Amino acid sequence: MVRIGDWKIVRVNAESWELFDLRVDPTELVNFATKNPEKLASMVTAYHHWIEKEQAVLPRLEEVSDP
Repeated sequence: MVRIGDWKIVRVNAESWELFDLRVDPTELVNFATKNPEKLASMVTAYHHWIEKEQAVLPRLEEVSDP
């Protein structure tokens, strides 16, 4: 999950990214990913830059799956 201003991206495991505009949809019911692909792309890029900068280690899917 990443939030920049009123925009938020969410990705669960290896599924597609979802994009939410919290200003108009605070309950996150409407995925704006297909309606605003440029915003989604810029936020995903910002996320990847942050991961690189912080040298973050993300859990692998098998580490977070239910037994």
